[in-house]
Amino acid sequence: MTNHEHLRSVFPGSASPVSSRFASSLLPVSSCLGSKLRLLGRGVAALVCLGLTALAVPVAAQPAAGSRAPVFKYYVWGQVRTPGAYVLGGSPDLLELLSAAGGPTEHADVRRLVLFEATTQKQKRIDVKKVLAAGQVIPLSPGDVVLVPNSPWYSLRYVLDAVTTVASVATLAMTAVILSRQVQP
Repeated sequence: MTNHEHLRSVFPGSASPVSSRFASSLLPVSSCLGSKLRLLGRGVAALVCLGLTALAVPVAAQPAAGSRAPVFKYYVWGQVRTPGAYVLGGSPDLLELLSAAGGPTEHADVRRLVLFEATTQKQKRIDVKKVLAAGQVIPLSPGDVVLVPNSPWYSLRYVLDAVTTVASVATLAMTAVILSRQVQP
């Protein structure tokens, strides 16, 4: 199954254009953040925006046979199968980068992707489901960073875990107090 087919299986009914240059232009460089990245809101966004200009530098890599097209680094972080930096040749689009990263995880909120544009230092919110349904192509510029946030339900799970732990400790403490009162004559 190709990565574009994987994206179509995650988003059934989409009309995503498939690029023939996709398979030959991808070279994963690293998986630097791991799949458990938790986005902390605007702090991460500000940090990413500060470093974008430094990231938009061509990468010295060997071009594909018979091709002299320059290659550049693109970054995808958050809830994708293999977050990290990717070297892509040609003119990649958002779906190619997401496909290179293995597609979104089951914990991803694909309606709230954030694209940090290296050339303009701006950020865009993107609803991937709408993009796929409309058959749109969102081109990337060298050094662009894509953040795939956690779904609200995934984040709520962590809050509920903490509340459950606190409630368990409180119940244990109350039980100990009640038992100590019953034991005393």
